[in-house]
Amino acid sequence: MGGALYALGLVLASMISGAFGLTVTLGGLVGFAMTGVTFVIAIGAAVRAVPAGKRGLAAGIVTAGGSVGQFLLVPVAQGLIQGFGWREALLISAALAALMVPLAIGIAGKPQQVEAGSAPSQSFGEALREAAGHSGFWLLNAGFFVCGFHVAFIGTHLPAFLVDKGLDPAIGARALALVGLFNILGSYVFGVSADRLRKKYVLAWIYLARAVAMVLFLAFPITDVTATVFACTLGFLWLGTVPLTSGLVGQIFGVRYVSTLFGIVFLSHQLGSFFGAWGRVLSMPPPDPTTSPGRSRSRLPCWRRCCIGRSRTRPCSGRLPDNGDPAL
Repeated sequence: MGGALYALGLVLASMISGAFGLTVTLGGLVGFAMTGVTFVIAIGAAVRAVPAGKRGLAAGIVTAGGSVGQFLLVPVAQGLIQGFGWREALLISAALAALMVPLAIGIAGKPQQVEAGSAPSQSFGEALREAAGHSGFWLLNAGFFVCGFHVAFIGTHLPAFLVDKGLDPAIGARALALVGLFNILGSYVFGVSADRLRKKYVLAWIYLARAVAMVLFLAFPITDVTATVFACTLGFLWLGTVPLTSGLVGQIFGVRYVSTLFGIVFLSHQLGSFFGAWGRVLSMPPPDPTTSPGRSRSRLPCWRRCCIGRSRTRPCSGRLPDNGDPAL
């Protein structure tokens, strides 16, 4: 269903003639469709199909797969727009999105009620009440909110920020492509780490490393070299939080309702993404009447606030079941 709605939204977007239509199709229909095709569904299906010791790796591979699409399709989409026009590019993208419908057959099926050797089956309501009463669950929500804020903030505003600094627009497009490329490696590495190391500590180090990378990026002159290094570094750390966070949810509460509980955590991520995309508007300084109306106002204050928000995240301190597992 998610793939079909995604394709439909892109087809309808190719027919719009105003901002309202764009908001309804891409912002509304495609945004709703993404809830059915995003990491929550794919990772939930993947972790139920592999042994417990390989779940982090499975989540990392799924996450890396999304990054392969980002790396390959961003330049392809730009080429389609230049070669055929944006309406035709959306129609071609819709045809690609429709391929998700037959591919989803491979992950169809309901989860087993009880895993071998696990505790008695838990009801849906009991799972929600257990998660709501666990402090670590809410810390994961808070951390993922900040994660979503920064991912959307950088993905939306980095190209314009580089243009503000006098760089060629192509450098911004290259930076986003590099983010996707290096995230392939990062997602795999942190997926493996989720099976071998204590997840909450690796997750905290990722958040700290992001903050350091952003501070250093702003501390040095903005050039094509520093932009490239920043994109590669942030790409490696980009979605490494996904296999670790989903792994923590599954290991604390089990995999029976991992998609539901990780979906709640991912909701926090998407709320953060919303504010990250709009954060520039809310935190931009007032327009300078002495500058050209077509010139963007400086985004540097917003980036500084972004770094401050990242540095305030902290690892989950909730009491986790040890069970001798080094990954906890």
